[in-house]
Amino acid sequence: MKDIARIFCQSAKSRLYKKSHFNLVLKDIFGSYGALCQNIDHLKDSIEWLKRAQDFGGDGGVSAGYSMRGGWLRSYPETTGYIIVTFLDYFDITKKKEYLDRAVLMADWLVSVQLENGAFQGGFLGGSLAPIVFNTGQALQGLAAIYRHSGDNKYLISAKRAADWLVSVQGGDGSWKNFTYNDIATVYHSRVAWPLIEFFNLEKDGAYIDAASKNIEWAISNQLKDGWFDNNAFDLMSNPPLHTIAYAIEGILNGAILTKKDNWRTAAVKAVDALLADFERSGSLAAFYGRNWQRMASSRCLTGEAQTAICLFKLFETSKKKRYLDAALKINSGLKKLQDHGSDNLGIRGGVKGSHPVWGNYLSFTYPNWAVKFFCDALILERKLKNN
Repeated sequence: MKDIARIFCQSAKSRLYKKSHFNLVLKDIFGSYGALCQNIDHLKDSIEWLKRAQDFGGDGGVSAGYSMRGGWLRSYPETTGYIIVTFLDYFDITKKKEYLDRAVLMADWLVSVQLENGAFQGGFLGGSLAPIVFNTGQALQGLAAIYRHSGDNKYLISAKRAADWLVSVQGGDGSWKNFTYNDIATVYHSRVAWPLIEFFNLEKDGAYIDAASKNIEWAISNQLKDGWFDNNAFDLMSNPPLHTIAYAIEGILNGAILTKKDNWRTAAVKAVDALLADFERSGSLAAFYGRNWQRMASSRCLTGEAQTAICLFKLFETSKKKRYLDAALKINSGLKKLQDHGSDNLGIRGGVKGSHPVWGNYLSFTYPNWAVKFFCDALILERKLKNN
């Protein structure tokens, strides 16, 4: 009873007077969840949640998410960028023009809020206009993707401005130290290098592939023998969440897939294999890790789990190692189990929590749009592999 009292004390600001919030906390306390749906139903509900998040602001961008403390948040340029990719992938599955149109709306909004220097701001719309490297990289990915679909030069021009700014502010060692969150160089900036490689494949300007390669080589220089990446948290004093660990792996792995560089793939595999070993040993992944892959939280980071599943699916595609596929499917099943399909709260229905339980260490009492985005991507990859 003491634990339950503590949980409700932590939940004090999460508006538990709302029935949907109260029911959610009860479900997480007692582990009472519904049966799994078909893969396509989980995907549809996730896309519907993202549609509501886009509609909330009325500007074409996607709300950063739903907070149990304050409701829907403002539109978020960073994640709107890579959500464009998800909607284009869903359009390819459904052939329904609505999803292409929504991706175009997102891209048009990004063009409208791009800073004069070509960068994109950190944080939500209406916040600080300070340019941020990571956010710019994710916007670049979306703009390049929509250009590949539409051929409209305004997206290419916008993407080029973003890519040129990223190259211009990169440090000599390949890291980005300026215009970064908390003013530190981090390994998860490899997820900026990856969009630069994609953009190089459009523009064939060596400056882009050179900048991306320097960054990924710098990222790998921070890797220890057991696959762990130093300098990969949001600040110098904290342990990284699974989210940034997976960001780092995603950037390096996708860079390796695009360039066929074996040492990049080896680095990504070492980190994935370390997480996989912990998953197989513990039956779950932790929200935060420390050096030697020490579990630093009892809660789960659902965003990071979906990203990890994506990496496992991609490694299975190229290696055909069943161990990767089995783990990815188990992670996806664990996420499906937690998705609420019946809530009368449209911020919860079809969404994905930041943490499980919802009061956990990563974005407590929040349904971030990036958790839903990566869950969609993991479900799309599962669908692809099952249909092949």
